[in-house]
Amino acid sequence: MLPLTLGIDLATNTADQVVISTQPGQIVHTQPVSPQVRAWTQVLERVETWRAPGQAVVVILEASGMAWLPVAAFFQARQIPVYRIKGEQSTEFRQVLAKYVKQDRLDAEALTRLYYMLPDRLHPLQLPSAPQHALKRACQRREDYCTAHVREQNRLQELLKWVLPSRAGQVDRLLAPTRRAILPILVNLPVVATQAWAAFWAQLQATDVPLSTAQARRWYAAAQDAAALHAPAYVDFAALVREVQDYVAQLAHLEGRIAQWDQEIATAYAQMPPVTHQLETLPGVGAHTSAVLSAFLGRGDQFSNRAQVEAFVGLIPATHATGTQNRKGTPIRKDGPSVLKKACYLAADVARRWDPQLAAIYYREMVHKGNTHTQAVCRCVNALLGRIWRILRTGEPYELRDGQGAPISAQDARTVIVEQYTVPEEVRHRSQARTSAA
Repeated sequence: MLPLTLGIDLATNTADQVVISTQPGQIVHTQPVSPQVRAWTQVLERVETWRAPGQAVVVILEASGMAWLPVAAFFQARQIPVYRIKGEQSTEFRQVLAKYVKQDRLDAEALTRLYYMLPDRLHPLQLPSAPQHALKRACQRREDYCTAHVREQNRLQELLKWVLPSRAGQVDRLLAPTRRAILPILVNLPVVATQAWAAFWAQLQATDVPLSTAQARRWYAAAQDAAALHAPAYVDFAALVREVQDYVAQLAHLEGRIAQWDQEIATAYAQMPPVTHQLETLPGVGAHTSAVLSAFLGRGDQFSNRAQVEAFVGLIPATHATGTQNRKGTPIRKDGPSVLKKACYLAADVARRWDPQLAAIYYREMVHKGNTHTQAVCRCVNALLGRIWRILRTGEPYELRDGQGAPISAQDARTVIVEQYTVPEEVRHRSQARTSAA
């Protein structure tokens, strides 16, 4: 007997919409629901009027922000399985149901139909523990600040390139926190143009910027050359100095916030089950990466096999099969959590340099299959995810092994990789040329 399904279209500013379906395509009841315990309890009472003896009940909802969390908690507390569907899946299916109409009822109806259509791709939602939820939010918040930091630093770098064009390729050397104090001095070109070297050097020494005399002379010459090139009539250098000072202050602020969230992550990670700390035995996985993996994967109990873990992370090719054809080389889906994808990608890129089995995968993808570096690393990610899931399920630390599965030391593993799995430079150039042409 098919279960009775509740499709719930969650809203943030209006009432939620509920559709009750007893079988595929058969809608027996629809109603708006306010986000209150009494209202959801009345929905369950309504369900009982339609549920056949022995028929199971399942809830299907869309991952709309965090609005799903209290609703999922309500139903799971009553032993009702909850399935959370990604927004892209429900959106595409809604377009089939009603191409030119957007209605909350159709949104909820689409959710009930998706349950019957994709039974092998939906898995019961497992709510995270309070420490895991706190860790996940801390990792996401830290990533927000990291993204803002990269954005601000890139903007500052581009500004310095046009202000100091003769050393545009070296301005990134001044972006380190210990060297940024020199930037407001350098971009004040009218002052530097009339400033003797001794006065300029004394000003730099007062900032405690770690630059040698030779390095400082090169930047002094670049600033004087730029002053002769720029016309004060077109650039307000006093305003430019204030802008650079603001960039420097903002970067320092963001670095402070990142450090604060690093501490929050460390505190939350310490409360996670000991088995999650075994992930640090993997090459390329340090404490921070292990914390991210623990935040999003937990103990891995929600996955039945490695393929489900790979699908959750999302760094796998999209499926395109028709008739007797099964197209290869399709784009990476990229539909997993961005923080998790980034952590896995960076970990795999390091691990392939130390793990012979991952190095063999990378070598095969690059040399024999002609894939790009990014595609090859994504393939390593999925192999690494198998190791991660196994550690979370068994609690056993990871042990390096050679191509035949025999244990191997880190030093011998590195030797094997250098001797057998070093990708030739011409292969890398071929891959880079293909990427550029694309």
